[in-house]
Amino acid sequence: MAAMYSCVPTRQRRVAMLRRVRQALRPGGHFVCGFHWGTQEEHSSQVERVRRLAAVLSRGNLSYEPGDMLWHQVEFIHGFLSEEALGAEFAAGGFEIVHLQVRAERARGEAVLRREV
Repeated sequence: MAAMYSCVPTRQRRVAMLRRVRQALRPGGHFVCGFHWGTQEEHSSQVERVRRLAAVLSRGNLSYEPGDMLWHQVEFIHGFLSEEALGAEFAAGGFEIVHLQVRAERARGEAVLRREV
């Protein structure tokens, strides 16, 4: 499962993906996903400006969002900065959180989501 959810670029595309998953599930059905976690300390405004500039100049991520980062010098992924932001994204996709586990020391998290009726 790793952090696959974080590999989908832009909030708009992640929410659209969640809506497609929701359509495939029965009411009350569950979806499990992994995501990358970032801490607020790692995302100062100066760091965000540098990341945004690198993303645009490399043409690797023209739709940069706060939390995006170059992972292993290969691809951009999204690191969520708060449980509120993550929860809002899941809700926009039509899911409620059944279980959320964030492992800050591993920079990863997992969620069990239930399709809202």
